[in-house]
Amino acid sequence: MVNQRAHPLTPDEQKGFIAHHLPGRFAAIDYHLKRPHRVYGDLAAAAIFARALCGFLGLRVDLGGKLTSDKNYFEHARKQSWEVKITDLAGGQFLRVGNLSAHQKSVLEKGLRATNVEFAHLTFWTDTKKQPADGRATESSRLAQSAIIEEFARLTVCLCQNQLKQVTVA
Repeated sequence: MVNQRAHPLTPDEQKGFIAHHLPGRFAAIDYHLKRPHRVYGDLAAAAIFARALCGFLGLRVDLGGKLTSDKNYFEHARKQSWEVKITDLAGGQFLRVGNLSAHQKSVLEKGLRATNVEFAHLTFWTDTKKQPADGRATESSRLAQSAIIEEFARLTVCLCQNQLKQVTVA
């Protein structure tokens, strides 16, 4: 892990990020959550985009599943990262875990854990209450997963939009 981008974003790059990249993620999440017959792929897309937004805000879960700050950057090449975090935008500040309510922390923890375990990596449950031998999620598991991801993704978008109010890119 590295502690900064390989190259700072120029003001024009910051404006483009705010005008295109973030609204595109917000729209993708909204699109996949609003689909009338939501399928696994919709949940996966919303979950992965929300997880990326958490990283942008400086949030992750630790190995114990607890929400914690994440100020490190993904190392794309030796000692270099092109990841963008909110602090790469003028005036942007990481979201402080201590400023979140207990409910918000719980939603983010559940959503990040679900995303990490159920979407970001290929998994197969040994618990037949969640996934029988044919590999499909049980109906009750699918409904619970859908509720967790929807609440997680919507909260993440809201938190991101609120943090962006601090950004002062001219």
